[in-house]
Amino acid sequence: MIQGMIRLPNGDLEFIRNADDFVKVVEGRMGEDAAQMVRELAEKADDVQQRLESDLRSYEAQLESQSATLREIDDQVHYLLNVMHRAKIAKAEKEAMLKSLGAIRSELRNHC
Repeated sequence: MIQGMIRLPNGDLEFIRNADDFVKVVEGRMGEDAAQMVRELAEKADDVQQRLESDLRSYEAQLESQSATLREIDDQVHYLLNVMHRAKIAKAEKEAMLKSLGAIRSELRNHC
């Protein structure tokens, strides 16, 4: 957002609240052609800002998804390590371990 004060060559201060205020000052001091250039630059700046914000939201959502996946993988690995430290592993536990390993493999394949 364009905002602030501008001291003009004659010493006057102009308070700028938005792009339209700035365009009016440019138009009054430099003419319509310069004002049109400023309008176009302000529009381009707004477009860039919107794209950046959209890209940032998308990136944050991606990071959150990846973080959740890594937490799931960590939980599965933790479970398998606990089971492996036991002296005897029952058939049902072996099947559970295989299922967990399959889940880990699936998650990794989905995110690689």
